[in-house]
Amino acid sequence: RVRFFLGVKNAQYQVRFMQYEDEDTPNRLVGKKIAPILEFVRTGEVMHESMDIVRRLNEGEKFGGRVLNPTSGKKDWDNWKFKYDNLIKQLTIPRLIRLKILPDFAFQAGRDLWLKRHPLPPTAREIWMDDSKMDDTARYAKVAEYKRKSRALIQELNQALQELDDVILSSEHCTKGGLSFDDVTSILLSSVLWTRRD
Repeated sequence: RVRFFLGVKNAQYQVRFMQYEDEDTPNRLVGKKIAPILEFVRTGEVMHESMDIVRRLNEGEKFGGRVLNPTSGKKDWDNWKFKYDNLIKQLTIPRLIRLKILPDFAFQAGRDLWLKRHPLPPTAREIWMDDSKMDDTARYAKVAEYKRKSRALIQELNQALQELDDVILSSEHCTKGGLSFDDVTSILLSSVLWTRRD
């Protein structure tokens, strides 16, 4: 979300990737394991939470002024995501965990930890994250199972995406009036659409 917004602003910035298993760096910077983290080079100020970062940069005149309109308050996009949350995760988690080109996943330890913290539905979180009930081998086996189900799941997703025809205004922006916070919060739709090409 933050990088999308910085691209809209045509802002210059430097990206430093953290390994997913790296807990020391975010804890040192902001007191907990989280990403993204924005550090202002001149002042040394740091902040986290993607939407808080976007709001700060959008409102500040010294950052070039406002480029995003306020959110429309529409709930249909959120309702759609909630309705198909399990389906989206069943398609995206098996793909994300295989992306070894992502700096976050450069090492097996990072991939293992990320998978443990992102349960694959419909398995309950308390079971998925309990190594005595589901270890790494079992979690990767479940990932492989849902990867094999991809064709049927993608067909189901294609049907679900048709419901967005009346939700997303255009390919340029989600709602009337131009780019808004709606576009930033819905940018994750790209991860859904990406699965359609698999």
